[in-house]
Amino acid sequence: MTKQKFTLLFLIVAAFVGLSVANASSYHHKPVGTWLVTVEFPEGGPPPFKEFLVFNAGGTLTETNTTLHANSALNPASPLPLNGSMGSGAWKRIGKSAVKFTFIKLVFGAGGVHEGYLRVSGKARINGNYWTGEASTELLFGTDLDNPLNVIPFGTAPSSGKRIKP
Repeated sequence: MTKQKFTLLFLIVAAFVGLSVANASSYHHKPVGTWLVTVEFPEGGPPPFKEFLVFNAGGTLTETNTTLHANSALNPASPLPLNGSMGSGAWKRIGKSAVKFTFIKLVFGAGGVHEGYLRVSGKARINGNYWTGEASTELLFGTDLDNPLNVIPFGTAPSSGKRIKP
């Protein structure tokens, strides 16, 4: 192998390794993917629950959880006879390893009538495949999201979780 070919091969390998390291470092703090998160309100709040949060590359967010979902009104232990849709929302980066997010769920009475919305807004820190966050939740009664008839705040709850890996 000539010295020129060796130099070219070395530069190609070095560039590939550098790109791989940069991508791995960048991935370390990216929220994109599916997260299984546990939410635990302080004492006196709703009981702990699990949720899936799906962060998409374009800044959109999808959510579902074990507390307010399509069949939640069937649970006799539920504090409110309500059903909820999946949550839809948005996220943005607010630092190297942090994101800010909001999602909204449609809320229905047990009979299927649209009663209002559940809005969740929070921040989270991403460290590799691990999540720590905090979000505030409020139930907005009325069909006008921007002008609800009544607002019930549930307060702020911490959360932790991890990324679902392939």
